[in-house]
Amino acid sequence: GYAVWTSDGTRPGTFLLKTFPPNPELPQYSRTHHMIGVGDRLFFAVDERVLWTSSGHTTAVEPSIDFVAQTGQRIWGLYPLRDGALVRGESAYFFTDGTVANTVELLDVGDATTSSSVAPIPLANGLLFFLYLPDTGWEPWFTDGTPAGTRILEVAPGAAGM
Repeated sequence: GYAVWTSDGTRPGTFLLKTFPPNPELPQYSRTHHMIGVGDRLFFAVDERVLWTSSGHTTAVEPSIDFVAQTGQRIWGLYPLRDGALVRGESAYFFTDGTVANTVELLDVGDATTSSSVAPIPLANGLLFFLYLPDTGWEPWFTDGTPAGTRILEVAPGAAGM
């Protein structure tokens, strides 16, 4: 199995948060993925399907969202954004604060083979920049974590991609 630990950098301040036994149904995925810190919380994925959060205390590690059951998508990446995380699904981007109620789809990027493998880049003012590859060529996008704030960056309006 796999384990998540917390530490203040000292031996006495190092604690086991949670162990995850191997998943016999998905042995290739039985591990933690995509750990990110957002404020005083840790976000991470287990088996690429369940989003977990922790405040770093041994009693505060909990599964937040079964992402596959909720969205139909595996978690392919997590990126810090404001008070939550941008979640890169198989064919869409989502924003979550770690709760089902506040998890929203931002952009459907369609076929996973045409979506970006480039990690989003944090920008000023709580924005995240990422690339998307539709049939027309690479397109630069940015998001503030809301559907209305997720837009293409018009470099050359009307032109077909980069």
